[in-house]
Amino acid sequence: MMDRAGNGDLYATAPGLFSGYSVYQIDQAALSATSLHSVTSTSTGGVGLAVDPSGTSVWVAGFIGFSLNVVLEQIDLTTGAVVTTHNTLGGNMWGLAFDGAGNLYSTMQGATAPQLIQIDTVTGVPTL
Repeated sequence: MMDRAGNGDLYATAPGLFSGYSVYQIDQAALSATSLHSVTSTSTGGVGLAVDPSGTSVWVAGFIGFSLNVVLEQIDLTTGAVVTTHNTLGGNMWGLAFDGAGNLYSTMQGATAPQLIQIDTVTGVPTL
């Protein structure tokens, strides 16, 4: 999962096998990745990543182990600390993105087709 900050910096995650993940900053000119933080988490971090509009944190979504339950975490890019954790997202969620107004979105598999959902970053509650 990758996303670009407003200043052009590119960030990515590499999921752990059962839990935890790493956050990287990508140097596009050198085609290299610098590990910023190894995050201890129940999440694998392999569902989505979005840079917060402020550019100071990334939001990472990942499955809990081999389940389809998703955890959403806000990671401070300076310290690597988990600032916010939401365990209420259910499953079958893919991708994360902020719009220009600072709203966080993802897609979730509906009964017959994927659905766009908005995620409240304060509560973690997804809405259609």
